[in-house]
Parts: sequence; C-alpha cells; structure tokens
Amino acid sequence: MEGKKGSKTAILVLVIVAALLVMLSIPVFAQNSNNQLSMIALVLDTVLVGGVLSLYLGDFFEGKLKKAFFFVFVAIFIFAVNHLIETLLLFAGVEHFMNEIIHRGLHLIALGFLFYGFYRVNSICKTLPKKYLKG
Repeated sequence: MEGKKGSKTAILVLVIVAALLVMLSIPVFAQNSNNQLSMIALVLDTVLVGGVLSLYLGDFFEGKLKKAFFFVFVAIFIFAVNHLIETLLLFAGVEHFMNEIIHRGLHLIALGFLFYGFYRVNSICKTLPKKYLKG
C-alpha cells in the first residue's frame, strides 16, 4: 500500500514540476517572434502533456468518483495539449490572431468539461453522509 501511495505522490510532483516549467518557459517563448520552433517550449509542453497523462492513468479514484473525474482529466488534458498546439501552430506559420482564436476556443471547451466534471463530483458528494463532508 505504501508503494502505491509513493508513486501517486511522485506523479503529482511530476505534474506540478511540469506545470511550473511551462510557466517559466512562457517568457522565453514570447521572445521567439520569427516563427521558429522553440525547442524549450516544445519540450516543456510535451512534459506537461506527459505529466497529465501520467496523472490520469494513475489509480487515484474508483467507481462513480472516477467516472466524474474523467471529465476533469479531459479538461486538464485539453489545457495541456492546448499549449502544444499553440507552439506547433506558431511554428507552422498560422497568423497570431487565428492562433489566439483557436487557443481560446480550446480553453472554452476545456472549461465546459471542467465545470461538468466538478458538477458530477458535487452530485456525488451530496449523497455522502455528513460525517465525510466536515472540514
């Protein structure tokens, strides 16, 4: 049991580190305005997507809660892949305005999944006995 808990913690740490690395790479990539592929941005975006996939494939939830969190994981995955898509579209020469429209559209789709996933989690929590909901 302890090994499983340790691996879950390691996956969570990987996702957090990947997210922080992507956040730190934003200023580096913002300076690359001549449509050249930034290897730093590409690698960090790929690490973020891998971290999200690792988090999803872990056994964190079971039963109805796992089904509800599926939508949350889809949202997180879209957010992660969205960075990768933006990086690749900039490299492909897609104009900045169109790239931003695509980026924001994917964010709206991800938010829909996120809200629906948390709605389902909330529905499950309402069925739990009060003793489990005390903070």
